[in-house]
Amino acid sequence: SGPRRRAAISGAASSGAAVLAGLAAGRSSRARARVRSQEDDVQWVFAGRAWFRPAIQQVKNQPKEVSFVSLLGWSLGGLVCLEYDDSPCGAYREVVDMGSVVVRGGAIGQWGSRLCVSSQEAEDLCRAVWGVPAECRSITFDKGTSQGLRCSTSGDAVKVTGWEALHLEDASGLTVSIPGRLPIWWTPTIKSLWLPLRLGKSEDGLKLHRIFLSAEKLSLQWHWPGDDTPNTGDAEGVPLPLSILADGLKVEICPEFGKL
Repeated sequence: SGPRRRAAISGAASSGAAVLAGLAAGRSSRARARVRSQEDDVQWVFAGRAWFRPAIQQVKNQPKEVSFVSLLGWSLGGLVCLEYDDSPCGAYREVVDMGSVVVRGGAIGQWGSRLCVSSQEAEDLCRAVWGVPAECRSITFDKGTSQGLRCSTSGDAVKVTGWEALHLEDASGLTVSIPGRLPIWWTPTIKSLWLPLRLGKSEDGLKLHRIFLSAEKLSLQWHWPGDDTPNTGDAEGVPLPLSILADGLKVEICPEFGKL
């Protein structure tokens, strides 16, 4: 209920470190996920797999902190579905609506209009530690289907079918192994990812984190989206016949290092 959820978030928000310590207490596998690297100052690590399916869609509910790159109210967005086997709050599933291409402070990025998670622990962690307005919802990833990867919604529930495709040992399409890590920037309070450079001056406002992305295998696949939903919200859109799949995904988050 609302009062219980607000109480949980209020207690967690008293200290980000306390949230992480409490979630990890007595759980050795989760403790391993909180690796700290002296070289990059990595503080939080999430490991699993992800599916990104781009879409051309309407721009709706824009935050005032960014400017939108759109044509007649339409922009490049899409859907990101993630399954974490290991994280500071254990295994969970996540679905992110990517709403639009945006700019701020001389930087260009992708704004996430909605972030849904499958556990209350994950919602509390997102809100208390990074200020991410996450929503706990019913999220199901089904393995088997002959139609390929598809996403559908029913009320507050999100269902993805064909999730077995994320295990890329025998994947179709172009599959590669890429060494190294991709650095990006993240402003969690507005759920936006940015290219790690900017042409203008820093703006005082949004907390900025550095993230490193890596994957054991990446696959670029083409398939007709059919009745695939462009997002989990009410924005109209057209899914593109392209998918990027990542297995052995690792998301490494560093502490705040500046403002954007």
